[in-house]
Amino acid sequence: MNDTARKPARAEQQPRPVKGLRVQIISALIGGAGVRLAGVALSFLVGVQLARHLGPQEYGLYGTVLAVTSIAAVFAQLGLPQLLTREVALSGSAAGDSRAKAALVYFHLVAGGLSVLAMGGLLCLAVLLPKNSVLPRGPILYVSIAIIPTIALINLGVGALRGLHRPVAAQLQDALVRPALLAVLLWVATLAGIHFNAYFAIVLQLASGAIALAICFAMVFSSVPATLRVAPMETAIRGWVASATSIGFTDVLRMIDGQ
Repeated sequence: MNDTARKPARAEQQPRPVKGLRVQIISALIGGAGVRLAGVALSFLVGVQLARHLGPQEYGLYGTVLAVTSIAAVFAQLGLPQLLTREVALSGSAAGDSRAKAALVYFHLVAGGLSVLAMGGLLCLAVLLPKNSVLPRGPILYVSIAIIPTIALINLGVGALRGLHRPVAAQLQDALVRPALLAVLLWVATLAGIHFNAYFAIVLQLASGAIALAICFAMVFSSVPATLRVAPMETAIRGWVASATSIGFTDVLRMIDGQ
């Protein structure tokens, strides 16, 4: 009697998670595709704005500076964003929450420290390389190296959002927020009649990155469940170092090839 009563209940409960998972996947795909398309359009708009105001020589200098800082930012991340996605996605149990919380805390500290090393490395290269090298000199270099930690920490936040099962929010941060902020800042500067050069464009890039980083931190903080916040921290240093090194090496090669 009890067995026959339990069977219908099980049959009713089985389709629910499948249907919910299907809806989540479809909504994530549609939302992610829409965000990507909007991000491509905004990036194109930013490129047109900069090309019109900077001219060939200044725009080339701007692109060179961004390429150098983007490569340096990959060294600052060391594959940690992908690793953070994995660690946070495994939360939900006591052990998983402990490792996820430790990863959230320590990965950001490591990325900050590596960003400082990358910034110092670029300054050393600027001193050691000849003056006619591709690496720019002067104030534009000093401002551009400050972009490195914003790129590294934003990508960590994107990795955390993916692990917290918020793929659309992660796509927003990865593809939309920063170019949208930069487009708005460029538009405001145009209305104000400010003269554009590569240095000013890098300053706006840094400002948009700082605002995007604050938004990313707020989104991650609001998405972290209460059980993860109060969990004790448990590290897995050896496993993290091995995984981050292999992922980071692949990312460095991919970034150098792209730039």
